[in-house]
Amino acid sequence: MKRFSIFLLFFASFFGACNREDEAPAGYVYLYINTELITHQLQYPGSFNFFEYNHDGTPAGINGVGIYRANNETFYAYECTCPIDEQPLDIGDMTLKCTSCGSLFSILNGMGYEGKAEGRYLRQYKTYFDGRFLTVSN
Repeated sequence: MKRFSIFLLFFASFFGACNREDEAPAGYVYLYINTELITHQLQYPGSFNFFEYNHDGTPAGINGVGIYRANNETFYAYECTCPIDEQPLDIGDMTLKCTSCGSLFSILNGMGYEGKAEGRYLRQYKTYFDGRFLTVSN
């Protein structure tokens, strides 16, 4: 009985795990953005910028990457692709809007709050800031 309980616990944790990447568009895309923020649009907290290309000139993400600076040290980077129909997102005031289904996403947490994608998340990328350079990668 004890072995069965351990197996059941393992099975439930393996298949029942919730992961934001499950909500994101399928497929791996290379992403590596490295930019100096001294004279950049992301220089101040509350700012947002869209990146179409990686550091090496290749396309960033599927449809580009939106980066939001929450405070002096915290940045959030999201794939600008709708998790419902994989269409590009338009950048609005503190929101990203799907060009196809009209779903709205918050740049603060990447969550859909209106439309077909309500409750779903955009793919989020890793960010690292050393005080001068911001690196975004997967």
